Amino acid sequence: MTPSTWMRAILVLCFGLGSEPRATAQIMDDAPTRPLSVEYFKPDQTLSKKFSPAQNAWSGADGAYSIKLNDDTAIWTFGDTFIGKVENNKRSADTKMVNNTAAIQTSQSPDLNFIWSGTTEKPLSLWRPKEPDTYYWPGDGIAIDGKLFLFLHKIKTDKTRPEPFQFRTLTDTIVRIDNPLDKPDEWRMKYAELGNDAEKLQFGTATIGDGNYVMVFCSYPTRREGLNSHPVILARIPKGSLQALKVSDFEYYCSKTVNNEEQFFWSKQPKNPKILFADGAPEMSVTTLSSTDLGGKDSGNQKLYAIVYMPPLTREIALRHANKLTGPWSEKIKLYDCPEKDSEIFQYSAKTHQELAKRPGELVITYCRNAKNFQTHFDNASVYYPQAIRVQLKRAD
Repeated sequence: MTPSTWMRAILVLCFGLGSEPRATAQIMDDAPTRPLSVEYFKPDQTLSKKFSPAQNAWSGADGAYSIKLNDDTAIWTFGDTFIGKVENNKRSADTKMVNNTAAIQTSQSPDLNFIWSGTTEKPLSLWRPKEPDTYYWPGDGIAIDGKLFLFLHKIKTDKTRPEPFQFRTLTDTIVRIDNPLDKPDEWRMKYAELGNDAEKLQFGTATIGDGNYVMVFCSYPTRREGLNSHPVILARIPKGSLQALKVSDFEYYCSKTVNNEEQFFWSKQPKNPKILFADGAPEMSVTTLSSTDLGGKDSGNQKLYAIVYMPPLTREIALRHANKLTGPWSEKIKLYDCPEKDSEIFQYSAKTHQELAKRPGELVITYCRNAKNFQTHFDNASVYYPQAIRVQLKRAD
């Protein structure tokens, strides 16, 4: 049975089992220079409307990662998705749900081209595991040399658990799509399972290329504390290894104490991985910003890394920045308070989409909305769509 969308959102907010004391913050060199601040923000109604009920029956989803395929084209990926008609802001009773879909965006077209497998009457997810009663929710991904690599979180129905938690996260999978610019039914895909226990370490919450490596931010629920279910750690894999799906080549950024000094190193095993920050999310995004673009006195031309995310159980979209992907990461900077006041509607999965930015220092951000009561999605079809905003950053001199 397909889980309701609010089940997914609860998992997004609360994912992770077990509890251990969290590592204390470590003093590191290369601390980020000068904090950033928000110059202004505004809703992006043009982008938000691209997700509203479409003529092809795609009628709402969450997730909303975007990955640049080339200078002209990006692919969006979504989690649980409604397929069906919307009339007078109500979903039809015969609306179906699949666990993942996508959309293609090009500079030549003002609209998103939503895609899924099967038909409108009998829709199927684009990515489907072979095991029964399992399904995929997409994580982040990256395009390399014309090929698309996506992290997929494998979920399994588990009716031994109490409602609404009758599912569990199993492991993560990477899918390589050799020809992502072709039609989905022509995609040549190969899967590689990572073999991790995703309730202890979840891959692919955010990814970015860095020289010869793909850097992969991960959720590490093993070290959760209180509401912070998703402490953030960092893994990496050589681009060549990722292209070959040689997943045994992942390394993890770890720490150890030698002669009362904290040392940091890359290890094949995630033994005592460095917690970059504690209040992470299972869906985030990471991008680069130029300090010159952000202005400020004597800013130089230093590259900054920025992570956009929504801390647990908040309506707040936040940013942290760093000079290096390994950190240290700045304190949390609040970018935006989501305006929804209805306590039955909640927000999650904030991400940035820099391929859509129009000016230096601008962030294009989406976040997802969901309802605590599943019937709300049929009575009020406007809830379950990504919402878009634009945030202009500047140096806080």
